[in-house]
Amino acid sequence: MTPERPRPRRFSQLALLALLAWAAFACALELHRSEWLLRHDPFPEERPSTWRITSRPVARMARFASFAAKALPPGSRVAVAAGPGPEGERLCRYLWLIYFLPGVETRLASAPSPASPIRPELPVDFWIAYGARIESPGLAPILATPDGAVYRVVR
Repeated sequence: MTPERPRPRRFSQLALLALLAWAAFACALELHRSEWLLRHDPFPEERPSTWRITSRPVARMARFASFAAKALPPGSRVAVAAGPGPEGERLCRYLWLIYFLPGVETRLASAPSPASPIRPELPVDFWIAYGARIESPGLAPILATPDGAVYRVVR
């Protein structure tokens, strides 16, 4: 007569098998979730305060800033009109834009109009309008794209 195998060993094998099955299921679930998140971005991109470095609006702004950087000499003083919207959203657009324009001294300002010309107390050589156009007799456009424009101050 042969002795029967002890049950604890069989229990440990079943426990190990259950642990491996659980790990495989959890890994598959995480992969599925990450693929879903890549297809369905849960963050809305309409508001600049929710933009991330990988979002489409930031990529558009980076593309515009690369063109603008070529038109601006290093160390130039630039006023930025960051488009329409609430003050917080304008500030977020401005912060993203200056992130992509290193070496340029910038300040956020309200865009001049034909009725309100450029303020002489604002010592800038260029204006950048992102998400808007500026119509002012004191500005000459040097770069225009669908996303924005760069203007030189006419003195």
